[in-house]
Formats: sequence, C-alpha cells, structure tokens
Amino acid sequence: MLKLTAFKNKKLAVIGLGKSGIATCLSLKAGGAEVYAYDDNEQSREKARQSGVEIEKLESLDFDIFDGLILSPGIPLTHPTPHWSVEKANDAGVPILGDVDLFFQQKLLSAPKAKTICVTGTNGKSTTTTLITHILNEGGKEALSVGNIGTPILSLETIDENIIYVIECSSYQIDLAPNLAPDIAIMQNITADHLDRHGNIENYADVKTKLLVAALNNKGKALISLDDDYCKKRAEQLNATADDGLVTISLDKDEADLTLLKEKLINNNGFILDNITSYEKLQGKHNYQNIAFASYACHLLGIKKDQLNQSLHSFGGLAHRMEIVGKADSILFVNDSKATNTDAAEKSLSTFENIFWIIGGQAKIGGIEVLSPLFSRVKKAFVIGTSPEDFTQSLEGKLDFEICIHLEKAVNQAISAAKITNAKSVILLAPAAASWDQYESFEARGEHFKQIIKQNIKFDVH
Repeated sequence: MLKLTAFKNKKLAVIGLGKSGIATCLSLKAGGAEVYAYDDNEQSREKARQSGVEIEKLESLDFDIFDGLILSPGIPLTHPTPHWSVEKANDAGVPILGDVDLFFQQKLLSAPKAKTICVTGTNGKSTTTTLITHILNEGGKEALSVGNIGTPILSLETIDENIIYVIECSSYQIDLAPNLAPDIAIMQNITADHLDRHGNIENYADVKTKLLVAALNNKGKALISLDDDYCKKRAEQLNATADDGLVTISLDKDEADLTLLKEKLINNNGFILDNITSYEKLQGKHNYQNIAFASYACHLLGIKKDQLNQSLHSFGGLAHRMEIVGKADSILFVNDSKATNTDAAEKSLSTFENIFWIIGGQAKIGGIEVLSPLFSRVKKAFVIGTSPEDFTQSLEGKLDFEICIHLEKAVNQAISAAKITNAKSVILLAPAAASWDQYESFEARGEHFKQIIKQNIKFDVH
C-alpha cells in the first residue's frame, strides 16, 4: 500500500468503495490524511469496513470542509448526470480527483525522476501495456504494469525511481487526473464506447486526448494513431503546438512518423523493426498496431532493435484477449471475454471461420448491427446475459441463434452443435458487451468460460 504523504493533514472525501476506492482510503490514511469515505451501496460499505475503512454519511456534510473529493472511476462525473457528491464538490469549489492523479502528486514529491508511460485507447491498451512491460523487463530494465489493467495503482508499496511505471488509463481515470504528467503517453485508437458516461464520441475522444496534452506539457512524448478519424483529427490539432513531442503512427498512411511498409515498421530517424507479422502471439492488424506503439515507446527508453525483436517473439499473449484455451478433436476454444465492445469483437470474428459464437451481457450503446458483415463466418450464436433481446434483434433473420442466458448452457450447447458438424470449428466467447449484468468483471467471465470447458473437454487448459 502506497503511503500518500503528499496529502498529510488534508481532509478528503472518498466516494466509491470498490477495489480501487478501498486502496485509496487506506493509502491516504497511511499518509496522514483525514479520510471521509462513503458508497451508495451497503454491501460495498460493509466490505470497506472489513478492510479497515471508516464510513461517513457524506450527504449530510458541508463539502467546504474538504480539500478534495476522490472519486472512484465508476462514479459518474458528468454523464448521464453528475453524482450527488460531484455536485456538492462543484458547489463548494472542491477539486475532484482519482487514484491516478494521487499517484502522480505523490510521485512528484517522493520520486520525481521515476519514468511513467500512460496508455489509453478504446481497444488494445491492456495488450500494449503488458507488452511494453514485458519488453522493458526482458531488455534489462525494471517495469511494472498498473492502473486500469487490474492492479490498483495505489496498491504499490512505494514509488521507486529505478522502476518504469506502465499505466493503463481509462477515460474515467484521465477525466479525474488534472495533475497527470507522463513521460510517454499513448493513444492507440478511438471507437464508440462508454458514450453513456461521456455523452457522445467527441467528448470521449477529447477526454482521452487530455493524456497526450499532459505528456506534451511535461516535455514528454505523445504517440497517437492516424488510422481512425477521431485520432487523426486530434493529431492535427495537437501538431500545431506540439513541437517535436508528437509522434504519429499508422499501419497504412505514409505521412505518419512511424509507418508499416512491406511488413517493416520504419521511421525517418532510423527506427526499423523487420517482419512485424512473424510474432506468434501477436497476429492480426490490431496486434500490429499494439506492436508499433509498444516497440516505439520502448525504443524511446533505450531498448535496442535486437532486444525488441527477441522480446516480441517471447511474448505470451494476454489472458482473455483471443486466448487459446485449447483444442479437442476439430474444435478450437477461444476466450475473448475482453471483447467488451463491437470493435474488439470484430477483431476475433475476423480472425476465425466456422464460429460458434457466444455473445451477450450488458449491451453498449449502438448495439451489434455493425458486426453484421461478419455474420457469414458464424455457424450459430448463443446469447447470454440478462437482456438477450438487446442482441437477438440484430441477429433475427440473419443468423441462427439460441437464447441461453447463462454461460454454462451456452458453452454446452455450442459444444453439441460443433460436434455435429464434423468440421474444423471455433467456439468463441466474444461477448461484444460488458460483463456487469452477471459477473464482476470480464476476467471473471473469462475464467468461468475456461472452467466450464475444463469440466467438459478432455484437454489441458493453457
């Protein structure tokens, strides 16, 4: 647990007592802050009490007494409507911060020379975060992955100037971090996601872009894609004031600073990475983008070409992202539980054929209609989740499907259907939806998928 001594003797309200919220309370208290914590959910309050967090009924307090409101990422800041605590803080002129911001304020005090790489984007950020950390460690540097990737940033014991912190940042975390100051910031792509929390895609893209602005203001490097319209627009806006800090990356545009040409990543400063398609666990265009961002960020930190190549070959892939669970007879089992939106699901649907597709969960705005050009790759869909109609309305008349609600039934029915075909096929969990209607996280959903398969199929789960 990180001792947040930068907030010693400060009075701070903390709203939201999930994993990161509890870590925040304990870190602030350990650093000498006076903490007032609350969650609207009684179950969360009780869990926090058991972790040693004292609960205060904050609605009845005047927020003028506080030096800051620390908001968990899951609590609405602006959309669909601000949380009641946000309104009270705004009325009192109290700054609203998140755990990533607290980390950067503490780093400035206790380890100002520690290097940080912040990674954002709608898709690919977890793979890129993990890949950067892997490359740096394999190249003889010490690096840690923290943030939205699953390890709360305040669960660190200390901030060490000899460690490079690779921080996956969600849009929620960026929105709550006015003191961000990364050495390298990455924005890989923007597609429609989390629109219920940001109002529209332009607002969402603007929040993500704050990360790049923070790096440029810190005289660092800002890496951005040119391969979608929203990123390209922000790159053009930033280019006017970025000096040489902005680095554009593209898989198909010659005007980018770093581009893919005949399977080689090249730039005009002599950075070359040969045969980008040769890395076994990083196949597909989306992974080539991950390689481009990760390898160039590590190049900026002194990792040589041979080390990069070796590390990319040894990368083992990311759990729950097109994870090969195993193969039995002619059936391949693939866990892509991390495909929580249509853009991510499109990647796995494009990769395989003869698919028995497990889809569903908490639907995202816009539905799955955009995936219909890929339905020809699917033999049958098995719909899970508490609101199957959010998905079946797009499948009706286009694709054979079965409503299963529960994952176990969907897996069993998919196995039975695949066996009948007597052909090479793929049972693919790519929900194109969040997991929160039935699971606490996409990781829990993916682990349940693997557990069900292990119980039903005679092969070793990897």
